[in-house]
Amino acid sequence: MELIFTARSRRQEGTAYTGMSTHNLQADVNMSAGTGSADDPKQAQITIKNEGSQRWSGVIHIELAFDKRQPRFFLPAFMYGRNRGEAPQNVPNEFPRIRDGKPSHPSSP
Repeated sequence: MELIFTARSRRQEGTAYTGMSTHNLQADVNMSAGTGSADDPKQAQITIKNEGSQRWSGVIHIELAFDKRQPRFFLPAFMYGRNRGEAPQNVPNEFPRIRDGKPSHPSSP
């Protein structure tokens, strides 16, 4: 299991996430238990250390990369547009449902 760490400082210009070393941060990962199965998921203890001289404030993004063999999942933000309240919701009620074959879109009334 490989965790990928990036960060975005409150002080930086822009919204790009960059490597932890850019922010003088270090991540330590201790795998404590679990086989990785659904019944016994892996458990990790993550410690973030600020090695810089200034106080750090921002967002740390932790990503878990994994093998994707025939994935069968949907991300709501992609299925329903931007998934935000500013757009009108005057659309037919269609709900996601996985169907066999090649339907025009994965939904049902």
